[in-house]
Amino acid sequence: MKKGFTFIELLLYLAIVGTIFSSLVPFAWEVIEGGARSAVDQEVDSSARFIMEKIKSKVRNAKSISIASLISMTITEQDLSTTTIDLLGGNIRLNAVNINSADTMVTDLVFTDFTSAVTKQVQIRFTIISSTGQGRQEYLQTVTLESSAEIRSI
Repeated sequence: MKKGFTFIELLLYLAIVGTIFSSLVPFAWEVIEGGARSAVDQEVDSSARFIMEKIKSKVRNAKSISIASLISMTITEQDLSTTTIDLLGGNIRLNAVNINSADTMVTDLVFTDFTSAVTKQVQIRFTIISSTGQGRQEYLQTVTLESSAEIRSI
């Protein structure tokens, strides 16, 4: 008695295994793409929140603020040192040091002065996008944040 598979059994097993794999591959690919989208979303969101909180903290603790242009603001600290926040080459800079991550790019930054007789308040708005993925859809994410901060020392 010979042991083994007949040619028909082998073809049947290959057809069953091929069918299972062909249905699992698209599902696995969707899971991988979903993970990539999630990582990019998280990077852009966390970078945007970090930038906004850093700027608001500097404004709150400032002695005075001067908005030179829509994309540049100079803050005079309590110890009379100055800090400049601006946009250059897709990066928000704090004293010429980039504060957004290398995986993101800022496309828009606007400072608006809402000074009144009682308060010194600044509105901050910027748009940040992912700069990875060579244009693939799962790597594209854009976030626009808008907030305001008031100097506490007035």
